[in-house]
Amino acid sequence: MSFTDHDVAEALRAELARRAEPVVPSRYDFAGRAIGAGRLKRRVRRRAVSALAAVVLVGGPGTAAVVASRDEADVRPEPVPTSGPQTPSPTPTPTPAPSSTVAATRLAAADLQQGAAPTVPYIIGNVLHDGHVSVELALPGPPVSVARLGSDWIVGTLVESSDGDLNPGAAVGVKADGSSWPFSDTNARGVVAAPNGERAVWADGPRDGSTTTLHAVLDGGVPTMQSEVAGAWTPVGFIDDARVLLRLTQGAEAAGTVTGVPDVSVWDTRTGESTPLPAGLRGRAAGAGLLSVLTEEETPEFTPCAAVVEFSTSQMLWRSCEWIVQEFSPDGRTALAESTLTDGVGPSQYALVDARTGSVLVRWDGNFRDGAFEDDGMLVFPAAAARDRPNSFAVVRCDSAGGCVRATELQTVDATFRDDWNAVVGR
Repeated sequence: MSFTDHDVAEALRAELARRAEPVVPSRYDFAGRAIGAGRLKRRVRRRAVSALAAVVLVGGPGTAAVVASRDEADVRPEPVPTSGPQTPSPTPTPTPAPSSTVAATRLAAADLQQGAAPTVPYIIGNVLHDGHVSVELALPGPPVSVARLGSDWIVGTLVESSDGDLNPGAAVGVKADGSSWPFSDTNARGVVAAPNGERAVWADGPRDGSTTTLHAVLDGGVPTMQSEVAGAWTPVGFIDDARVLLRLTQGAEAAGTVTGVPDVSVWDTRTGESTPLPAGLRGRAAGAGLLSVLTEEETPEFTPCAAVVEFSTSQMLWRSCEWIVQEFSPDGRTALAESTLTDGVGPSQYALVDARTGSVLVRWDGNFRDGAFEDDGMLVFPAAAARDRPNSFAVVRCDSAGGCVRATELQTVDATFRDDWNAVVGR
């Protein structure tokens, strides 16, 4: 039996319709969730094509072959260099072996044994926890980040607009006695702290994305550096204890971003000086002297390939179209990566990878939120109780061998807004 091109097209159309899943919209409406919605569409399309390929790949005259592998079907050209002097691009090394060689473990928080509480700061609801300290917070909106700043903490939040949308909002200082103060409440975003906890940074500025003011403060909230740059930039992580990687913000957070703005991807909080990344790379995460970068522009409909670059040498250590590094371990040996097929609000697949080779060490499937390393060998991140219980979750702890326990009790949120856990782990 053979198939014509028309038969293939009709079968693909039917398979797509059958496999399309309803999407429950979140009440949050900002760039990250718009990107998540696009990822869901891509995941449905790829699953349908993959399933159809298994049926259609039959030899014989007139047969049309369907190839659904991301590495084969999603081949992207390298960025075309522009005229004039350019920063040399790093020389890539071979892409690591496919992650399919490591089987994924389904991670459901309800199935795990109870373990010790996280040793990093974390927020659930309106309460900040850190060791034996629990502080009730009065924030202007849902928290999106938390980090230690000396003996205090700095928290990044969203704020709700008059029409009910949630946008980048405030950077708030918090003390152990529960008192708090705003560092900034003008479109503040990208609140991150140095690994040693001695300084923190954030960005703010007009919502049209025309300019960004970068701020750095020391322990105690003492301002140490401020720089204004063109375009809308967001800090994504400290490369070391002083230099910060920035991301050019796209989408709803910066609808008016001007084109052709100077690349200021690396900001030195000691001198205020900025330097670009190698041509064609965009910052995503940083730590331990390593950079996680995207190789092309990310949009709601397109998640590009990613790479890890050694900052000191600009050498590209590895490149992948399957995984994007979200966080590096303190010693720089391993990294937490999320799948490029991530859908919805949070990652649906996590992997612990070798930071310098990209080799996948452990894989988990589930419903997760952003994670952090407690130390060189332990990860913590929020995870759903089970696939069919998305409005129940806990913070879990996993080790480099893949073993996991619950680090908090199970929490339940309103099933109507099942994606809105308001749970954040710190760094």
